[in-house]
Amino acid sequence: MNTTLLHHAKNAADAVSMGDVVALLGTAMELRRAALAGSPQRPLRGKNIALLAPSESQPAAIAMADAARALGATVVHVHPESLPVGDAAAFNETVGLLGRLYDAVMAEGLPPGLARRVEVAADRPVLDHVADSARPLHALAGAIGHLEGAPMPMSPVEHHGWLLQAALVNAMA
Repeated sequence: MNTTLLHHAKNAADAVSMGDVVALLGTAMELRRAALAGSPQRPLRGKNIALLAPSESQPAAIAMADAARALGATVVHVHPESLPVGDAAAFNETVGLLGRLYDAVMAEGLPPGLARRVEVAADRPVLDHVADSARPLHALAGAIGHLEGAPMPMSPVEHHGWLLQAALVNAMA
């Protein structure tokens, strides 16, 4: 799956291929089926994920952290002000260290372009504002909830949680 399209798409109208959507839905359904069968999958067990957000109490940050923890990952809040944004050499060195400490970064509430700079310097996947209500995953969750005979009959909020987990799994695969 080309997760880059999903976690870098800036809004619900951005182009996301049908293959990406099908793969994401397939992963979400697998995770849900396993959980309902009483054997939830923990594919991110042993993985460390940085939550790069001004506050870990933002709804989108909470949703991402909950999704990662449900998959077995350890999530640590890193405040973006701890990054030396003005000095390129210091930024690359600090973010390079983040890349050695963490397997992925979830970014919420960051200034435009900062998540992409982190991804390049850390050489790790960065899921940028994936849980945000203006992003493709949120729109997809709402659309699935309105489809007649949807493969996962539940509310858009429940769809969103499974889709967030699927996005994490696919980004870190």
